[in-house]
Amino acid sequence: MMSLTIGGRLGADPTMGDAGGTAVCNFSVAVDGWDPKAREKMTTWVRVAVFGKRAESLQNLLTKGSSVMCAGEARLTEYKGKQYLELTANAVTLMGSKPADAPPARKAPAKRDEPEEPPF
Repeated sequence: MMSLTIGGRLGADPTMGDAGGTAVCNFSVAVDGWDPKAREKMTTWVRVAVFGKRAESLQNLLTKGSSVMCAGEARLTEYKGKQYLELTANAVTLMGSKPADAPPARKAPAKRDEPEEPPF
């Protein structure tokens, strides 16, 4: 296996599963890059699995379009003649931007009326 760190956006909402009594959160991340031969933008899809308590926490935080950075052990698998990159993540970082259809952030509390200058 090889260690890999990727950054990208979720292609769909994550799904939860169970592997022998351990929670598993699965999601796909679109990683944008550049194909120098074709001279065009390309997208590589990476299947990510997160296990345990981290998986349970991420279920409520991740949605389609969320920007994430994931690090862990990667492997190439083959299915019906196609190769897939899979990552078992031991670290997932939520990046700053939100999907366009995310609910608006809460407004900051109103400022108290305070004098502009200290009273002395």
